[in-house]
Amino acid sequence: MSHELRTPLNAIIGFSDVLIEEIFGPLGNKKQREYLGNIKESGADLLRVKQILINLLSNAVKFTPQGTTVSISFPAERVGKGSSP
Repeated sequence: MSHELRTPLNAIIGFSDVLIEEIFGPLGNKKQREYLGNIKESGADLLRVKQILINLLSNAVKFTPQGTTVSISFPAERVGKGSSP
């Protein structure tokens, strides 16, 4: 996994943990805790998605006959929490 994505995501996850655990003092309100939980969860999800893609592509290359190609495609529209498909 590339450092360009992994390092910032690990920092986001780690810093959100520090804030959630109130190591440097209490949070201002419950909404902040909720947002921090969302940030941490989203960062972890992105790391998982990246690892899944790497595994899929690695296996695709490994098991694709020599001289043929591997390609991926996905819809250009955004689908996820808070967006409509």
